[in-house]
Amino acid sequence: MSVSSSVFITGGGGFIAPHLIRALGVETNIFVHLRQESERQPQDMPKGCTLVREALSDEALHHRLPSKVDIVFHLAGAVSARDSMDLMSANVTTTENVLALMAKAKIPHLVFLSTAAVWSGTTGSRIDEKVSPAPNTPYGFAKLAAEALVINAVARGWISSATILRCNNTYGPGSRQGVVANFYQRLRRGQSVLIEGDGMQLREPLFVADLVDLLLRVKESPRGLEVYGVSGPESMTVGQIAQTVAEVTGSELRIDWGGERNDRSRHLLISTEKVQSELDWHPCVSLHKGLREMLAAEVPSD
Repeated sequence: MSVSSSVFITGGGGFIAPHLIRALGVETNIFVHLRQESERQPQDMPKGCTLVREALSDEALHHRLPSKVDIVFHLAGAVSARDSMDLMSANVTTTENVLALMAKAKIPHLVFLSTAAVWSGTTGSRIDEKVSPAPNTPYGFAKLAAEALVINAVARGWISSATILRCNNTYGPGSRQGVVANFYQRLRRGQSVLIEGDGMQLREPLFVADLVDLLLRVKESPRGLEVYGVSGPESMTVGQIAQTVAEVTGSELRIDWGGERNDRSRHLLISTEKVQSELDWHPCVSLHKGLREMLAAEVPSD
């Protein structure tokens, strides 16, 4: 795909979009969708980046885009909502509208940010793309339903290609959700952290720069329909994550222990062999390094 390509990014108000926008740079014609008026525009937007606020189902949005858009990065979605209907709307209806827009505007390629939560927890063995999805959370079910819409769109020829990325917990500057972000925010405020269960649950935090590197690789080599498991470079227990966040931030670690929840995966370890083999992608940012980058990105208070 040429350096002068045009891309459309949904989820412009989320934390991942600004990192992707900066990585795409000024030589890419970028259109960023903000779902709500209240959503703030990404900081430090490069020249040539255009904000659009029309609803994804609005005919006017089609006319705001250039005649040729090469790819959509569908980052929009919600991990939680007021109720199940809102959660389905944020993930499934939004994806349906994105696909309809792509078909109408003849945008050929899609990168869909799904979640490793479409799989259920394991006893510690690694999950790969051959393992059938079995979500145990409303969020996982919603993302799996959205995946089905994407797969159907490719099968029917409405779009040319789609890459589905089933990502483990992603963190980095600006992140507000997930275990790393939760621990980081609470410890920086001098608060205790809540660990549900024994703290031995295994996770593989994924730093946003590693994810953005993968998004750029997918952009340069779209191919049919692909599903990739995506995870960070190291497995750690939830307790170790809390200890690492406290160590890097110089915070006192105080833990409130709660009961383990049945609606959350105990262990979620994802094989990245396929994405490493096919796209030469290798996550390399350790939790220590990622947390230091989060600290460095903080704006000093006056």
